[in-house]
Amino acid sequence: MHADLTSKTVFVTGSSSGLGFEIAKFFQSCGANILLNGRDLPKLKLAAETLNGTDYFQGDLSIEKECLTIFENIRNKHGKIDHLICNVGSGKSVAPGKETLKEWRKAFDLNFWSAINSVHFLSSLLEVNQNSSITCVSSICGIERIEGAPITYSVAKSALNSFINSYAPVLAERGIRLNAVVPGNLMFENSSWEKKLSENSKDVESMLNKEVPLKRFGSGEEVSKAIAFLASKNADFVTGSLWKIDGGQVKTF
Repeated sequence: MHADLTSKTVFVTGSSSGLGFEIAKFFQSCGANILLNGRDLPKLKLAAETLNGTDYFQGDLSIEKECLTIFENIRNKHGKIDHLICNVGSGKSVAPGKETLKEWRKAFDLNFWSAINSVHFLSSLLEVNQNSSITCVSSICGIERIEGAPITYSVAKSALNSFINSYAPVLAERGIRLNAVVPGNLMFENSSWEKKLSENSKDVESMLNKEVPLKRFGSGEEVSKAIAFLASKNADFVTGSLWKIDGGQVKTF
């Protein structure tokens, strides 16, 4: 089923590079009007130029004041959005047992509060009862313990998953659907796995063969397709869901 998103306005947070940029590029190919976001202005401008001069809004969504400014700028310039994709996040943190309070706060700011702030401020830009949706990018680390995964990151994503489940009924009263995609190991430009593969390809291949039934990485395009489905009319009856995209790695039902 093709996700027809022609003329839909879609705000993708954390989209100046990496997975967020892949998502934005895919949605643009589906006909959507993309609004980009990032903290690094030169990188953000380059991403916008690469996507044929699409609009962008600089700011750190983990900071309440900056999130409010982004909300006001989008409202003043575009009036509304049709879909919000909360992609800000990072799995880079300290090894298990090396956590500090500073690292806990950093992980939660990036992987939890950025989404909470985005939903809190930007959901009012979504049109009520018009198949508007919010999709958050989570992680299988928030579903079950993944060997070697940073604990700070895993706990923050677990909190995000709980938020999706608990808050979806609240937004449903306004006709807004809230879901999350829950990726496993992804390979895209400048991903952490790209670096690990270049440093120790033997161990990476061993991990894939042992832990992932499909024995490969997922791609940014595969995640983008799932998000596009959730944003489309094909998913009119889907809310409060966590869509695993992990090649069968997670054993939890």
